[in-house]
Amino acid sequence: MMKAIKTIIASVLITVLIFALCGCGQNTADSQAIPEEYVGTYTLFGIKTAQSGDAVVSVEGSTDVSTVTLNADGTGSFDNSAYSNALTFVVNGSTVTITDLNNETMTAVMKGGVLELKLADGEYGYFAKPGADTSSYDVKSADVLSAQDATE
Repeated sequence: MMKAIKTIIASVLITVLIFALCGCGQNTADSQAIPEEYVGTYTLFGIKTAQSGDAVVSVEGSTDVSTVTLNADGTGSFDNSAYSNALTFVVNGSTVTITDLNNETMTAVMKGGVLELKLADGEYGYFAKPGADTSSYDVKSADVLSAQDATE
């Protein structure tokens, strides 16, 4: 159980550190029509790490709620209880390229209202719009993953 909890904490910290690169302020992205279905606020519901295999570790019950907001003008923000950081983004097909004010970029894939944000090699944060279907994701609680680890 402790291993899974440590994994969740480490993954959340990775997410926070990556978005900490985003500066404070706003910058307008190149004029591009953002598809309406991409606009909105996405809430972190799970994290996948190398240790969790194909499972997505649920962040349900976490006191630190993380969100990504994408606006129609190509600007947005990453927000959690500690801070808010501005970003810009462009959409190319289902790929969303997010850029912070220091020109650091990260990519995400949009799948039916779920933003799959690549954090690092093999690590992803999963953000969903309200009402998005997340049933296709193998989301497991830290307790379930700990029990699996104990039996392996």
